[in-house]
Amino acid sequence: MGLFDLSTPGTNHTNAMIGKTDTRLLHFQGLEVANVANIHEHIPVPPGPGEAVFIWTIKQFTTMSFIAWMIETMGTIDELTISTYSIGTTTINTLMRYYDNGDILEGHIYLAAYAKRIAPKKVDLLRSQIGVRDRFSLSFGFNHSKVVTAKIGSAGYFTVCGSGNFSENANNEQFVLVNSKQVYDFYKNIIRNDPTDRYRQG
Repeated sequence: MGLFDLSTPGTNHTNAMIGKTDTRLLHFQGLEVANVANIHEHIPVPPGPGEAVFIWTIKQFTTMSFIAWMIETMGTIDELTISTYSIGTTTINTLMRYYDNGDILEGHIYLAAYAKRIAPKKVDLLRSQIGVRDRFSLSFGFNHSKVVTAKIGSAGYFTVCGSGNFSENANNEQFVLVNSKQVYDFYKNIIRNDPTDRYRQG
């Protein structure tokens, strides 16, 4: 049997509604469906080890919302890795505030090198903010991925993948939230050790 068994879905509770978020909690041995209004409602309890939440939303929350949700729901993030094409000023300031408050103990951001051309002021801000913090690092590469990995105490190893940005999003976005050390290690190691990264900054 593969990692996920989609052949035997669980009880279907689908109730599609305009303005709602369709969330599918996929266990290794079954499938449950729920509808929710926002990120706090559609994930009231974090997925346990071996669970993944599949989300299609027309609510415009961003990938940063997941980081805020993790901190609020599960506490301090021991290790955070972010891979993104672009990043907004508000997100940069929020991440640094979380770090300074002890909500994020260690972090790394992998940003598209193209951001240096299209958003040099934001890149300068990011470099200046990360440069004065010992346990936060930054790298650049030919990158269009959007991934967050977060190790959170005894709660687990979380990975968020999807179409959402760290600033403004479109009306329709999709995300997958997984609690799995195997998935976490896979993405973290790729992001932090990209062999094509010719712009690494410690």
